[in-house]
Amino acid sequence: MKRIIVLLIAAVAVLLPDTASAQFNLSGVLNSLFGGQKSQTEEQTPNQTVDPYEAIAQAAPSARDILGTWTYDSAEAEYLGTNVLADLAISQVEGYVMQKVESYGITRGSFTILLRRNGTGVITWGSRTLDGRYKYNPETGAISVTGVLNGATLSCSGYVKMEGGKLVALVDANEALAAFKTAYPEYANHQLLLSVSAVAQQFSGIYGAATFTK
Repeated sequence: MKRIIVLLIAAVAVLLPDTASAQFNLSGVLNSLFGGQKSQTEEQTPNQTVDPYEAIAQAAPSARDILGTWTYDSAEAEYLGTNVLADLAISQVEGYVMQKVESYGITRGSFTILLRRNGTGVITWGSRTLDGRYKYNPETGAISVTGVLNGATLSCSGYVKMEGGKLVALVDANEALAAFKTAYPEYANHQLLLSVSAVAQQFSGIYGAATFTK
């Protein structure tokens, strides 16, 4: 279940504007979806036979394969949980969020990520750069990233997999949002950020999935 939402990229590359659109009311959407519904543990997808984390481990590239410079191609949300309402909830915000993100210039080829053998990396966006470190486990596909942005030390965890020669980096949505709020506390109560946070907090297992090419 994949929906375009762009959480990772918005967290590390773009400042949200001071004004938010009043045309999008996620609270009403969430109330209609969740009011009187079963809890996340009660409402589960039937006949789910493939563990998504095991599938990621099977598609995990070697430590050597992820090295080098990767160019941003696209982004979406990947849900690894079991709640049947999650896909519907994400679909309620995908169009709005994608439109906003693209308006900030986050499009194919707009930035690159360099991963070095020594565990360091750098994100390059125009004339801006963000240095950091990463730890990768090729047996599980798990990756953790740390860096300093606006004087704040940030960290996120997630997974890496290879699909058709493209590198797909998944980052936990709640961790990405928390990192953004730490780096930019003035935007903690921004309507768009609160809207995305509401969906991410309602369902565990939502990841921002960014695809990169060489």
